[in-house]
Amino acid sequence: MGVLSPRSVLRYVSLIKPTQLFLEGVLMRKLFAPALVGLLVLGGCKSSDQSSTPANGSSPATAPAAVQATSISGTVALRDQIPLGAEAKLTVRLVDLSQPEIAIAEKVQPVAGNPPFQFTLDFDPAKIDPNHTYVIEAMLVDGDRRFMPALNSPVLTGGNGATAQVVLNAEATPGEKLKEEINKVRSNSGGMKRIEGSYLNDQVSVAWDAFVSEGHVRFARVITDRGEAGRSTVQYAFKDDRPLGVIAGSTRIGWDESGAAILNEDGKGGQLDDAAVKAYQEEAARTLKMAQEKLPSPKRP
Repeated sequence: MGVLSPRSVLRYVSLIKPTQLFLEGVLMRKLFAPALVGLLVLGGCKSSDQSSTPANGSSPATAPAAVQATSISGTVALRDQIPLGAEAKLTVRLVDLSQPEIAIAEKVQPVAGNPPFQFTLDFDPAKIDPNHTYVIEAMLVDGDRRFMPALNSPVLTGGNGATAQVVLNAEATPGEKLKEEINKVRSNSGGMKRIEGSYLNDQVSVAWDAFVSEGHVRFARVITDRGEAGRSTVQYAFKDDRPLGVIAGSTRIGWDESGAAILNEDGKGGQLDDAAVKAYQEEAARTLKMAQEKLPSPKRP
């Protein structure tokens, strides 16, 4: 074999170099292909694991547990220590706040002794939705007075148990509300227009004044002088041109819109009889008429 010329050597090298590069590429692909497959498999597993976990890293929420209790027990206390009558009754209800007008369970019981009063209320747990809010409602009725709760007493769901402690506030009776209204009319009479009059009747001297607001008699005072028998003052409150109430010393009488007496205090811890109440009502009506006759005539346009 002869000696190759420089040009032949260069040509030979140029033919060998691509072949070498091609073989090296095939070898590298064979070496790295399994590693790439492994990385893809691991990446897929990690992605799968991440997709099954919530974005915030917390575990999936679990449904609220069903209620197991079948009864609720508790106490009812009174914020105001007001003596109760023998006929006082306590009503306890279990209600869903989404439908408070429907009682899931209800019980009415008499009360005896001093508060707090104990109660036990049975219910059907199948009627309880763990996702709803339930409360105990209590009301105590003693004659015309009611005791009502100021706050809700949640039970059973939302982390609450099967016991409740309820505190009731006393509401004003209709008579107490009327008494307050009569006192308010009397207090406001100083800013009203005043009219007055007097007369003699069977050796009795009577002087009176009345107070007018917006053309209506609202309050009147009648002073009766009986000479040696002494003097007396009776005050009258009116509303919508009808008798509202009477103040005579420590006696308080009042009537509702229908004319029924809902305030009756004789000032001695008792009540007046029906005849005395009716006499006061008739005298109030006469006083109102007497004052109305003194009202100035409305101005003509």
